[in-house]
Amino acid sequence: MLSLALNLIACSIERLPRIYWQVKYPCFFLFAGCGIAFSTSHKRVWARVTVEAVELGGAAHRNADGFRIEFEEICASIGLRASDSTADLAA
Repeated sequence: MLSLALNLIACSIERLPRIYWQVKYPCFFLFAGCGIAFSTSHKRVWARVTVEAVELGGAAHRNADGFRIEFEEICASIGLRASDSTADLAA
């Protein structure tokens, strides 16, 4: 039953070459988009500047340890000390 359905689909695509390209390109972009979405990490960095202090915060969806090292480098480059504080998350 499945092989009959696959043969019918293959025959209809071979007979209509425009449909082949209308199927091929969206599938390519679908898989390319999924690959990009799942291989890149989403990082965010926030800065709060007040008269008294400068506060930086950040979040990463993947590779938290790698982001922590990168965030410490950002803090060191502008002369701030990175602290590992998660107390604000509970509030």
